[in-house]
Amino acid sequence: MKPGNFFKRILKRSVCVHFHIFKNAGSTVDWAFERKLGRAFRTVDGDAPGDRLGPREIERFVHEHPSTRYLSSHQFRFPLPVMKRVEFFPIFFIRHPIDRALSVYAFEKRQGGITPGSRRAERTTLAEYTRWRLDQGATTVLTDFQTSVLSFGADENPGRPVERTDMGRAEQNLGACSVVGVVERLDESLVCAEHALEGLFKGIDLAYVPQNVTRGRPVTIDERLDRGRTELGTALMDELTERNHNDTHLHLKANEQLDTRLDSIPDLERRLAEFRTRCTRLSNV
Repeated sequence: MKPGNFFKRILKRSVCVHFHIFKNAGSTVDWAFERKLGRAFRTVDGDAPGDRLGPREIERFVHEHPSTRYLSSHQFRFPLPVMKRVEFFPIFFIRHPIDRALSVYAFEKRQGGITPGSRRAERTTLAEYTRWRLDQGATTVLTDFQTSVLSFGADENPGRPVERTDMGRAEQNLGACSVVGVVERLDESLVCAEHALEGLFKGIDLAYVPQNVTRGRPVTIDERLDRGRTELGTALMDELTERNHNDTHLHLKANEQLDTRLDSIPDLERRLAEFRTRCTRLSNV
């Protein structure tokens, strides 16, 4: 690195930006970072549930809160702003889209009727709730939602269909993320995050206690998908799968990226075992 580039970088402020996708282990990821960062950790959302925050809003918030090192929101949308004194490190976690859909229903059913979705889930079966969500539009909270967050700008119609150009943009944004996680591989993902960010946060420790987990759910993803097919029926399960073919593709790409990044970590098995020991200690406190 040239001396000029080195001094230019150390003068920059580093800010992690977490695109907190609903039911993608975001609360657990945020919990781990907040435990490490304390007051440098912040969350932000717009005034209304349907708001979306793009580069203008992110730049304004970072400028107004100079101590922030980690920023999380359900409403962030790409692209990130370009700022002379700030370097952004985007974080994005992908989940198997059908497992995520089942989790959305389970969460909304126990939420207490405080949103339209939770009121619907309270009085319907999984099949009835899924049918209602599928009828809402081309892209909904249950259909290609992760692709839409990665590709749709803050000013775009969130319910429009995902197009081929969107998929290219989604893959590009995912590949540019400093941390790419897979929910079903959370331990590996956070070990990878520690490795990627250890130069920014001295002594980084992302050990966690799971947050917002549905009690009594089957342990393995195959068991959860089997139960979902039983409750939905074959036809509705197949329709839900087809309506998530873009998210399924991104889930595959995220796994490939995670594998590639893990391959670059020296002594990975030791790090992973040590990480899990830290998590166990936290859970036993």
